[in-house]
Amino acid sequence: MSDSTYWVLGLLVEPPHYIMAESQLKQEVYYSTVPYSQQQIDDFIDEDLNLILNENLWHEHKRNKETNDICSICKIPKDSIWWIKVKGEICVGNMDNIEDLLDKSLKERHHEWHELYLDGDIYTDKYQKHPQTEICYFKYKTPIKFVSPRDTCYLKMRRDLFDNQAFILSYRSITINEQIPLDKHCVRIIFKGAHMIERRKNNPNQGFIYTYIQHADGAGSIPKLFANFAQCDIMLNEINGIRKAMLNPISRPNVNEQPDKHQQSRFNKKLDYNIQLLQKEQSDKPGSSSKSEPKHGIFKLEKHLSLPVGKKTVTKGDVITKTIDPLVSREDRIIKALAEYSGKNIDNKTLSVVSASPVQQNIFESAPDIIYKGPASNETSKASVRYCDIQLTEKKLPAVYGYLNSPLVSLEIATEPILHLVDNLKRFVNIAKQHCTRATSSDAGLTHDESAAIYLYTMEMGDSSFYRILNKALRSENRPALKPWFYYLKLLDNALNKLKPQKIVTWRGMYTDVSKNFKKDDKIVWWSINSCSSSVDIIKDFLGTNSTLFLIECVNGKDISSYTAYPSENEILLMSGTCLEVVSDPLNLEGTLNIVHLRETDTNYF
Repeated sequence: MSDSTYWVLGLLVEPPHYIMAESQLKQEVYYSTVPYSQQQIDDFIDEDLNLILNENLWHEHKRNKETNDICSICKIPKDSIWWIKVKGEICVGNMDNIEDLLDKSLKERHHEWHELYLDGDIYTDKYQKHPQTEICYFKYKTPIKFVSPRDTCYLKMRRDLFDNQAFILSYRSITINEQIPLDKHCVRIIFKGAHMIERRKNNPNQGFIYTYIQHADGAGSIPKLFANFAQCDIMLNEINGIRKAMLNPISRPNVNEQPDKHQQSRFNKKLDYNIQLLQKEQSDKPGSSSKSEPKHGIFKLEKHLSLPVGKKTVTKGDVITKTIDPLVSREDRIIKALAEYSGKNIDNKTLSVVSASPVQQNIFESAPDIIYKGPASNETSKASVRYCDIQLTEKKLPAVYGYLNSPLVSLEIATEPILHLVDNLKRFVNIAKQHCTRATSSDAGLTHDESAAIYLYTMEMGDSSFYRILNKALRSENRPALKPWFYYLKLLDNALNKLKPQKIVTWRGMYTDVSKNFKKDDKIVWWSINSCSSSVDIIKDFLGTNSTLFLIECVNGKDISSYTAYPSENEILLMSGTCLEVVSDPLNLEGTLNIVHLRETDTNYF
């Protein structure tokens, strides 16, 4: 084994993209001098250092640790973290000095990096735009040895919460065609694109993720890296479509992600408070029973919207100051009641009026979404005429995962297989890329093509609009017909996964009354991609049409207002396969509006 000095190039980024570069060497392990407290280091090393050192080395290290000595085996300071946090690629080479590697790296990015300093055995380049992002060069003395080429290897992601940091990956070797052993806490293994997921028994939404390693020469295994220059691409691009909610904490539970079952959101607390007020108000009336209860959570709206018919005059003394049109007053009060019900504040004096735009037409569809009625309801819904061609049976459409295996390509290449499906698509692709600047894309880390993919989805093209044709394919039982859309779905999914999930109340509507198809505790799945709005004012132009308004509590909505032609519309996107539950029986305001209250669940079927 060579005694040459090598350097590892890694990109330090914000969580959750930290991985552990795990060495199988006896002489030395990787390390980073990020300053954590001693207790944090002890907690982490006690559980995970044995992944790196063999048993004899482990005991020797423990003895040195107890005497506060530098470990003679590891040769690293006691107060150091024992892994490198990297993203992107690991470059290993027999470099005579660090300057060669620095020159190689800085030639391409010298305009973005503005500070270089040496900290022990780590050279660091500070990133000008994001000070928390660095490029670091780590020193080690022997080449890395990985497993044999006949094995297929995955990097196993596990998460611990040290101030929301210190994410690690270990790897697991799977021989080709081998029966994969299950973890004792896991119930099944799912392959999803470039990843293998072990589902946990106690919580199917959590599990261990194994990220597939692809060598630069295309071999399906982790290669041996010798003294000569080589590289290993680690495919961790936003976990390639696997949502962050699936990452599993390995020690302490995240209280924010797993709230106590007795805690209630501000939304529910406000509802309970209003219901209590209504109960008290009803009990105070002569002849009323103290046991009277509202029929459902939306009952508060009924009280707000019980208005007299006819013109109302406002007087000051004996002088009539103004006459209020009851319809206008009713509309305003509906808006205010909905805003109050959803926990949003609006101006009490003025209400913004939003003119009907293509985005509103996207939010309020002339035909309802495809809805899968879950097992909560045993009855077949009675549909209106416009609803007859929509699948409301108990049959569930099969989920589609094939697009996750598709490579990330440019928007032009992604739309080539569907040019025959959408009129003038090339022209609209060019328009989308012109309107999406690289500066806008970089705000959330989106590429130019990713932001243009979102923009293209929101463009209005009449009956042949891109989003209409895509959603028609997503709703179809002919799942193979989705294959031409895989490149675009991969690009869109990658873009949306980079946007922060929004826990927010949103609104969506239909130009027909479909409220009878919804009952409390029903489970439904929307197979199309759904545009919603976080602005309650969006429904003002649709009152009086006997339409259906959906009030949706989102947990994973994506705010795309920065990537559309209509940023003022506060558009929130729900991905295909979103599962929702009906919170309460619909509220029917005859001749005006029908309101259905939905809550997004953690389950996603796409």
